[in-house]
Amino acid sequence: MRNNRTGLTGLLFWNEAGGAFEGLSVDAQACILMKQTEDGLQLAASDPTKEDHVIRIQLDRAVKEAVAHDEGIQIISLSPLTLRVDTTGQDGQSMNLTVYLD
Repeated sequence: MRNNRTGLTGLLFWNEAGGAFEGLSVDAQACILMKQTEDGLQLAASDPTKEDHVIRIQLDRAVKEAVAHDEGIQIISLSPLTLRVDTTGQDGQSMNLTVYLD
């Protein structure tokens, strides 16, 4: 789902192996919400199964720097943006990341 007026994109991957859509890929079941801003990107990720998965997320975009991220998000690479999101103990709640785009 995408709203061009607000810059929001929502993606839900129910396949256990994850999936890909328009430059974003995940390796497990995941719910992703992204908001494009003037100079950056806000991303929220959660495990819709509430089963404490680790989700690897890759976005085919180069990132200048990460401004803020929740404790369970590990930044593997800035170009392309690659994340390891540990949803353990989150009970389906979103984990958030804000970056400046390159």
